[in-house]
Amino acid sequence: MINFWNLVRRFWIPVLIISLAGCTSSFTPLDLGGEEGTNIGRILEAVNDSIDQPKKLKTLVADGAKLPTSKSLGGLQFYIKGKPLIQGSEGSCRVLVSSAQGDKEVDWSFVKSGDSWKIKEFKLP
Repeated sequence: MINFWNLVRRFWIPVLIISLAGCTSSFTPLDLGGEEGTNIGRILEAVNDSIDQPKKLKTLVADGAKLPTSKSLGGLQFYIKGKPLIQGSEGSCRVLVSSAQGDKEVDWSFVKSGDSWKIKEFKLP
């Protein structure tokens, strides 16, 4: 007669160990070209976190930059595509705008204001 715990010890425990060994993550973070590129990437994260907070969203754009209305931003998410191009205090990058209707890419420009980056041109598809 087969003992249940003997079966578990001889079969299931090795299977579990082997399967867990294969579950290591191979996630590689997106290379944004250094600290300045990473800071621009963080701006997009902040936009996603601030979509429904117009006052907070306004702090992410440069003075004089046109900010889309909260209504036009509803249901959108923004993701950086590749490394930003940075030249001094100016930067630009490709942004993936994701919505229920699909994904589209646009170009955004940024400007460094003091120690932080701000959105200079906030385009929507």
